[in-house]
Amino acid sequence: MKPSLLYLRKHLKGVLFGLGMALLNQICLLLDPLILQRLLDRFAFAHHEGSWVSFVVAAAPGFAALIACVFFAWLSKGFQIAGVNRVSHLVGTSLFLDCMQSSLRMPFASFEKRSSGESVDMLLRLRHDVQELLKTFINSSFTSTIALVFIVIYAARVGWPLAAFFLTIAPALAYASLMLSRRIRIVDAKIYLRQAALSGNATLRTPGPQRPGSPAKNRGR
Repeated sequence: MKPSLLYLRKHLKGVLFGLGMALLNQICLLLDPLILQRLLDRFAFAHHEGSWVSFVVAAAPGFAALIACVFFAWLSKGFQIAGVNRVSHLVGTSLFLDCMQSSLRMPFASFEKRSSGESVDMLLRLRHDVQELLKTFINSSFTSTIALVFIVIYAARVGWPLAAFFLTIAPALAYASLMLSRRIRIVDAKIYLRQAALSGNATLRTPGPQRPGSPAKNRGR
């Protein structure tokens, strides 16, 4: 985890950009239903006196804010996905290249004992895990935290039992999700170790040229 944070520091601007776009996206998405509620309470469920012109003039700012929230939510989501994908690709690629260079600097005696296919497969898996970790943190964990804070604050204004319910159910759901993901990770690790072993066996050193007259091995396989 610490090496990944060191690589993230090199692309701190990109990470902050992704977090900012995620924050803007969640704010716009959460403000949109509030604006719609105000419009319905003021104009749909309340008696409105006056002409249609006065109604349009009074409701126009609310509808404009509603459309603006949808537009900025869509725009920020696009920038968020593009920025997070770019940063995760750069971090994963930099980590992969540095690990590959470190492997090539190893003494030949140590490097010869390792299966090249298994080593490359481990490095590819490391790059994929780092990329998925960064994407999950920004696109899921960070945005879910913002939504939870917003909902709790709004629920506290409506009634404290509702806010207490959200504060109670959120840790329970997070714990259940953590336990489920841990079990999935264990099974995934077993599958990965098996695949890495098969990759290493497939790239073992082939035997050298046989001498004339020596019996052929593994004939017919």
